[in-house]
Amino acid sequence: LRRARCMAALVARRHNPRLKAFADRLAAAGKSKLAVGCAVLHKLLKIAFCILKNQTAYDPTHHPLHQPKIKMVSTFIRPAGTTYSPSLSHRRPRC
Repeated sequence: LRRARCMAALVARRHNPRLKAFADRLAAAGKSKLAVGCAVLHKLLKIAFCILKNQTAYDPTHHPLHQPKIKMVSTFIRPAGTTYSPSLSHRRPRC
């Protein structure tokens, strides 16, 4: 099983443009080949999990961080002079 995952990561790194750019960016930052391979494998597993979880087809143009942001509306009255800073728990899931 481990050999199959590593082979999938190597093939994905070579043929998937987004994962290739990700791996090249890590390599340029000075990461070792093993660390880059593990990072690509982890990202590939996250993509596969999201596809299975959402029961959708793979969309290579999908980028979860570039989705429109949800504007949060406050339902309480803030004290004068304070600003609203939403916590990270209100963010949309990435997959």
